[in-house]
Amino acid sequence: MLSIAITVPFMLVQHDLKRMLAYSSVEHMGIITLGVGIGGALGLYGAVLHMFHHSMAKSLLFLTAGNITQKYRSKRIERISGVLKTMPITGRIFLIAAFAITGTPPFNIFVSEFTIMRAGFQSGHLAATIVFLLFVVLIFSGMMYYVVRMAFGEAPVKVKKKEMSRWSTAALFIPLVAVILFGLYVPPLFHEIIQQVAVVLQGGKS
Repeated sequence: MLSIAITVPFMLVQHDLKRMLAYSSVEHMGIITLGVGIGGALGLYGAVLHMFHHSMAKSLLFLTAGNITQKYRSKRIERISGVLKTMPITGRIFLIAAFAITGTPPFNIFVSEFTIMRAGFQSGHLAATIVFLLFVVLIFSGMMYYVVRMAFGEAPVKVKKKEMSRWSTAALFIPLVAVILFGLYVPPLFHEIIQQVAVVLQGGKS
């Protein structure tokens, strides 16, 4: 919970895009640990599921951020604006990745965070779960404030309207599929694998 709490002030007063994503990773490591701490079949299932979901959403976010920082030649948030105009594909996927990483439905992170919250309420950890929910809302607000500023607005005159390259743009669609698909549907085989891992972590036999 402390790991999640630490990210709140840094997310609200951030100026560096890559650093903002790094603090987001600190938050999600805290969420995974919280799921393990809550324990039980559901808590451990949510924690393991969140590991996978975070890896996909954060990979997507870092790939889009990489394209953006190369295009604008800066990691400073105040120097980046109008991404949707200069890089229409990257800009749209950047918005999706930001909504996904902050736990917005119907994307994959929402499913695992909701699972951990449900485990918290079911196991009687009401106060911890409510505080967790409050932190998630604050982090969503802080991160989306900066993301919206970068995505919309007027683009700098010196930045031309063009994607970085075909390959760097095409690479975005690999994690994007997982971010969207696993938010809407968890394949039975994948569900079984996550469930078996949770059983092993709980001390049972797979």
